[in-house]
Amino acid sequence: MRRFAACCALACLTSSCRTADTAALREAQGAEPSRLATRTMAAAGGAVTLRIGEQRPTGGAIRGDLLFLHGFADRLDNHDPLFQAWTAAGFRVIAFDFPSHGETTGAGIDTFAGAGGPFRGLAALAREVEAATMEDPERPLVVAGWSTGGLLAVRALQSLSLARPLRAPRALILLAPGVAVRPLVGDFGTVTLATLTSNPSPPHHGEITPTSPVKHPAFAADLLANAALSGAEALPADIPLLVAVGGDDEDRYVRTGKVKDWARQQRAAGAVVGGLQCAGARHELDNEPDPVGAVVRAAAARFAERSLTGIVGWMAGLDLAGRCSPF
Repeated sequence: MRRFAACCALACLTSSCRTADTAALREAQGAEPSRLATRTMAAAGGAVTLRIGEQRPTGGAIRGDLLFLHGFADRLDNHDPLFQAWTAAGFRVIAFDFPSHGETTGAGIDTFAGAGGPFRGLAALAREVEAATMEDPERPLVVAGWSTGGLLAVRALQSLSLARPLRAPRALILLAPGVAVRPLVGDFGTVTLATLTSNPSPPHHGEITPTSPVKHPAFAADLLANAALSGAEALPADIPLLVAVGGDDEDRYVRTGKVKDWARQQRAAGAVVGGLQCAGARHELDNEPDPVGAVVRAAAARFAERSLTGIVGWMAGLDLAGRCSPF
């Protein structure tokens, strides 16, 4: 049986989380005070026990909040170098393990959302995450997503049937977004480290799980449907977005050429779109070996930072290391 793999999903959190012990959430892990601090909490009416994480700047005022949506077969602590780039730019990063992923337990990605479908439920729960972790409603919000997390962010802002964030995002940062998912991905439909990144020692934790969306058919079907719908609707023109992609042949999870076409389509519809392609890069762009990984992380930090003051000229002075180029 041919299997297919998708890219990312979101997690769940209920309004009861709003009274969470924020002091416990901020407890430092390890010697670095700016590194990810995690805690668990009951979510989705007790159906899941969700792990959420927060990473704060080491010093100075927080310039904005950044909500990161990780990928399918991913977890919140697989992107530490990227989070460090954002916290160095003054952003407080919030992330969480999705159902069936990382250290979140309980109901799986197919079942936690109920009859409304995974993407509709996940978008509503993303809004809950924002509300539960909000410290200042006036603080700017940036939303970032890798792979299907990028697709979910896109659909939440495109579709009236999906819940939007409480605060209008200042920017979207989309790394290899799943707006054009391959029907057969990875290693013959299975997610593998070798097909995700050419980095021999990526900052990953734990085993890859789930290994294939074929084990989560409701989620996989909804992902493919929303990928198709993402090309039929425009994003709000006042929310700038960065779209970063890898190589046309090397990315085994999304159709890079079609992702670029999608970005150009959004640009033609009036959105401010920054496009960056890194030749030869695989799907997990932020964890590719340097110089590609360093370029992607620097670009993601620069775009977030400039979204607070004006996107025009955001690439000025950014060293693309001869491997990445705008589109």
